[in-house]
Amino acid sequence: MKRNQGKTAVSLHNNTKFSYSQVTEKTFLINFPSCEYSQETFDFVKQSVEAYKNSICENLIIDIRGNIGGGDKAWLPYIDLLADKVGQVWALEWKNSKENRLYIDTAYRKYDSLWADETLRKMNATKDEYVLITKDSIEKVGFENHQTLPLRAALVIDNETASSAEQFILTVKACSDKTVVYGRQGSKGCIDYSNLKIVYLPFSNYCLSVPMSRKVAPIQYDEKGLPYDKYIPPSDKEIKERDMDSEIYL
Repeated sequence: MKRNQGKTAVSLHNNTKFSYSQVTEKTFLINFPSCEYSQETFDFVKQSVEAYKNSICENLIIDIRGNIGGGDKAWLPYIDLLADKVGQVWALEWKNSKENRLYIDTAYRKYDSLWADETLRKMNATKDEYVLITKDSIEKVGFENHQTLPLRAALVIDNETASSAEQFILTVKACSDKTVVYGRQGSKGCIDYSNLKIVYLPFSNYCLSVPMSRKVAPIQYDEKGLPYDKYIPPSDKEIKERDMDSEIYL
């Protein structure tokens, strides 16, 4: 495969663990395989952002293949790097049930007590079946960012990229003109309904994942998933060995 002149090819392998490194003179790679809502994830994201800034690389790649989601708070620091304009995304509305209120008051409170208090206040103030937690059904994201770096950025996705990781894609596409989404398949399509609550049936003990929220968008994403902007062609090595290696160009 011929390399595009004036561009840098970067090899990508299976994205299975959190890591970051400078992979070429001008390119920095962050492997971000989970949006798990944990202090460990928050710490990694913070460290990877600082490491990228210290590298002074022109190009930034964030690999989210295999990232099945977690919480949006995990990837918010990456928006500070990527945003170069103000955009809009559709908000969520939450199912206003006794069970969901109890779950928010327990499972969610330990991660974000202020959000839990505000959400429960709005839920308890109405008998509506669904409650919009944000002020409007469309949220503004991003900002006019005057940072010079990165000059170019890429998100790498696959058909296992799901849920909060898909919201990451939507947010980046809304507020970053310098970011291109690369892939061989679209994302999984698991974002119309979100914030899953695990429930075990009392007699069979079957495990169910019950969504507590839904997107108030006029279009549905789950049927087809989110598309990539540019296809990742197979590398020479992949053609020869049929491994999972691939290359993208920035």
